[in-house]
Amino acid sequence: MTSHEEPATQPDWENPRLVGHNRRPARASFVPYGDPDAALTGDAAQSPWVLSLNGDWLFCYAVAPFAAPAAFEQPAFDARAWDTLPVPCSWQMRGHGRPHYTNFDFPFPVDPPRVPTENPTGSYRRTFAVPRGWAGKRIWLRFEGVDSAFHLWINGHPIGFSKGSRLPAEFDITDAVQPGDNLLAVPAVHAADLCVQTTYEPATQAATLSVRVAVGNRSGAAVCGHRVSLDLVDAEHRQVPAAAAAQPLEMSVTEESTERVFKVSLPHVEPWSAESPYLYTLRVTLLDQAGRILQVIPCRVGFRTVVIRDGQRRARDVQGREPSRARPRRRSCRAAGGHAHRRGVDEAPQRQCRAHLALSG
Repeated sequence: MTSHEEPATQPDWENPRLVGHNRRPARASFVPYGDPDAALTGDAAQSPWVLSLNGDWLFCYAVAPFAAPAAFEQPAFDARAWDTLPVPCSWQMRGHGRPHYTNFDFPFPVDPPRVPTENPTGSYRRTFAVPRGWAGKRIWLRFEGVDSAFHLWINGHPIGFSKGSRLPAEFDITDAVQPGDNLLAVPAVHAADLCVQTTYEPATQAATLSVRVAVGNRSGAAVCGHRVSLDLVDAEHRQVPAAAAAQPLEMSVTEESTERVFKVSLPHVEPWSAESPYLYTLRVTLLDQAGRILQVIPCRVGFRTVVIRDGQRRARDVQGREPSRARPRRRSCRAAGGHAHRRGVDEAPQRQCRAHLALSG
């Protein structure tokens, strides 16, 4: 469809009851690694299961969704005349359309759930190859953030839809791909989600660490003799002996997910504060029946106490005093990059907006 004519049915982006289609459930944000040392780097490029799709994509700008090129998602479509746009980026900062942002009034008519017909739309294309070693594995495609709704096709096949300004979205694209490259791979038995909670007592500097690990099994076979272990490493990469723990993992052939819960007591920890933001690294490791590492999930952890006083939330330091507050503030838009933030380009420590693939067997 290349005209501005709207369809007779309600578009997905105007349906308030639809926030996604074929989208995987939301989960904690983490990257799996192949060994404990790589997990300490915090660099996704060090994971054998991660390959970023950041970079140049073919791009076509349209003034409205219904003015976008028809059938552009088909492999045979000729997009050689399209522009090249880096991902991540805000296309308005690259000469396409104009920024639509004010901090005091809407720049368009407010008529929910309807949006203006003139609603700038971008069409993106790129090719990738899945490694042969991923044959027989589940492959997930993850977008770290898209503003503000999108449909997804792989090799011309409709995969799904997601809506929610800059929220991560994951899709299982296994049946639509063929051998080639991508980002984030996990084995058949894998960590599906992670929840970490801490308590801290300023008077004694003792703490507790509570960890809930959700483990998924998409292999179609029973899991026997596996283990889930955790350890804690301080800022100098020294292990905290009191935090080491492990539990057996058994799953029946019909069981697709299970949870393991850990709670360990730590006699002494370095606290986190605004003046001294000390962080530990928690590593959750999945091992098979032979003791081989399937994946290592790192998570940065801090210990502090938060109290409610006079109707306000307050954090206390090691002496129980309220620390001073000096926090950075993320701006909604930057003069150069717009909403997109790229490591090495934008120096503030914001998370990169990335598209990546997740692999599980």
